[in-house]
Amino acid sequence: MTTFGVDISHYQGQVNFDLLVADGSVEFCGMKAWEDGQADYTFETNRSQCRRVGLPCFGYVYMHASDTDDQIQRCFQTLADTVIALDWEAPDCGSNTVERWMDAYERHAQRQGLAYYGLYPPQPATSRMSLWPRWFPEYTDPTNLKLPPWLGQPNPDWRNYYAIWQFSDKVIVDGISGPCDGNQLSPAISIDAFKHWLDTGNFPPIPPLPEIPILPPAEMQLALLLQGYSVGPSGVDGIWGPDSADALARYYTDNPG
Repeated sequence: MTTFGVDISHYQGQVNFDLLVADGSVEFCGMKAWEDGQADYTFETNRSQCRRVGLPCFGYVYMHASDTDDQIQRCFQTLADTVIALDWEAPDCGSNTVERWMDAYERHAQRQGLAYYGLYPPQPATSRMSLWPRWFPEYTDPTNLKLPPWLGQPNPDWRNYYAIWQFSDKVIVDGISGPCDGNQLSPAISIDAFKHWLDTGNFPPIPPLPEIPILPPAEMQLALLLQGYSVGPSGVDGIWGPDSADALARYYTDNPG
């Protein structure tokens, strides 16, 4: 089954974490931690609440070219043992800034974090960036999921796969007032494997799932339907959304060899 999570910031206001986890559908949480030299004012509260209810979490940093070395170190102090996700969206932020943050974090934490960037980042992603698991935003064009999930292949180039797919910015869940971002783990990554990565910086041995061709969404939906996997009430509509992703995850779960 699909492992679903949310990411939040001060835009979501006060979150009721007891409601958020009440039905068990939300299994992990990203939260904004830092931008422009200061912490997001909801970060400390959101992190403590995640820990109180047992929700695995990580903190994301919206990077800018103006980030100084002192600001980077103060960000790490704010994060403490919370794993970092580097949010690469700002037009002024080049690949050299991303690599500077990566190098500093690895020296500080002795581990890797997550790298968040879409299909068209401000500059091309470098081979250095390929080493960090990718958190991939894909909701601006819902007709085609353009980046395939990592299926357990060894030594992946993360520029070509996602570990986390941010599939929507309009998800509604109990405990959050208004819409928020919705995320799914790759079908190969269980929530226990993700917790292990958060704790250690390494994924446990994950047997590669069977590789299947990355077809256009309508063809993939039809193939899943013919195998007996429902892709949602709309059927074959060419829109690759959470129902289609869940069907693909169930296919992989049922066909591990």
